[in-house]
Amino acid sequence: MITLEEQLQHLARLQALMDKSSETNRAILVADEAEKIEQQLSSFSRYPEIELRWLNFHLKNLEVDDSGKAAYEEREAKIEHEGYALFALRCEDCIKKFVDEHKQQIKEKAELNKLIKDQQQSIFSQCLTKATQNYLHRYKSNPGKPFSTQDILSQAMAIYQQKMYKEALIEFEVISFIQCYARFKGFPGQYISEQQEIEDILNMHEAFLGNGYVLTTKKQKIPYDLTQFRTRKFANFYDSLGELDELTPEIFKNKASEFIQANSSFKSNDTITSIMYFHFKGEFGLFTTHMAPVFAATNQFAELSLPAISTVPTTDKKIIRLRQIVEEYQRDLTNLEEEERTTYPDRKPEAIIKRRDALETIVAFANQHEKLSPLMISVIRNAVDEIERNEPTWFEKSRCEQILDICTLGFSLFLRWCFTSQQNSARERLHQVAKGEIPEDENPEDGSPDKKDAPGN
Repeated sequence: MITLEEQLQHLARLQALMDKSSETNRAILVADEAEKIEQQLSSFSRYPEIELRWLNFHLKNLEVDDSGKAAYEEREAKIEHEGYALFALRCEDCIKKFVDEHKQQIKEKAELNKLIKDQQQSIFSQCLTKATQNYLHRYKSNPGKPFSTQDILSQAMAIYQQKMYKEALIEFEVISFIQCYARFKGFPGQYISEQQEIEDILNMHEAFLGNGYVLTTKKQKIPYDLTQFRTRKFANFYDSLGELDELTPEIFKNKASEFIQANSSFKSNDTITSIMYFHFKGEFGLFTTHMAPVFAATNQFAELSLPAISTVPTTDKKIIRLRQIVEEYQRDLTNLEEEERTTYPDRKPEAIIKRRDALETIVAFANQHEKLSPLMISVIRNAVDEIERNEPTWFEKSRCEQILDICTLGFSLFLRWCFTSQQNSARERLHQVAKGEIPEDENPEDGSPDKKDAPGN
């Protein structure tokens, strides 16, 4: 699977190619990229957030305070352990492969923290791929506008934030009810209705299995939905965050404070409101502490930028030869432009620019690919056609040159062709590449000329 670093490198190369491409070649490149994106998306996990949740529940299990000596403290710790284990188990059904790959690494806190960080990066990588797909889909309809990888990164951040804020709050809702349930269980005979309410919300209860009571899932007709909030209160809180223009830690702290004040009361007839009062007691520190890692990861990804790019290393003889041909034509074109200033004084400036831009397209594609492909041949063919369309014409010559051509019956044209045969040879080699052929190197360093070969053979 492609890494985030590789994705950013690829986007940087894509930006460079799009900057050097004509509208026609951009359309070709976008279609090719869209096909690759489809293949990438098919290789991603279907449940990356559930994989992260599985890791987080195991981390919460390791963080349970087992130091209490009083009987109620021991009961609380036992229930918390069982609650987190139960919810981790619920995640396993849809992420069995992920569980099998990482089960041995979840016993140490340091390993878990590393896995969690890696999983956050994996989720952002998937968001970046989806954002790229969305952008390419829109760009197809207007390939003439500037291509912006910054827009892709911004959209990836928006998708990531939406996913992670919801995921973090779904986890927090469950964790809050487990912790409150454990606290109630620490005092037998008390808070019975509150315990039953939480059992219904989380679809769990204590059942006698083997040597004692353990926390387990209730039987139910409808499967437990891991993607939804368990209460309308938390769902409404999440929806309210989506109405904000931005969500910073400070803004979140204020919203959490408002949420707790509005939904927690000791005297309420609503059991959930009473439960939230017992758990939060007017404090929002639990909210902000739980969300802090999410904001930290979001800030980390918000600071991402595209890396600088250089010529892609290759051992492919066709690409190596193509780069040589392009370099030869670059040198020849520079000399040719000097000559044309005298011979073609009426040369249109825009034609000179277009011809140079078309060559730059070939340079960019040759330097940013390690193998020759049908896509490259199509792009080079279009670029060579553009070069041809913007070559100087006889009518752009000076009046003296035109008269000389007429008076010598074209002999002066022949002499000029002899002096520019080297440039013509370089241009001819480009024409061969546009046809899918790589001309032989007439002076190979190893003494054994490369054989002419069409791409794909």
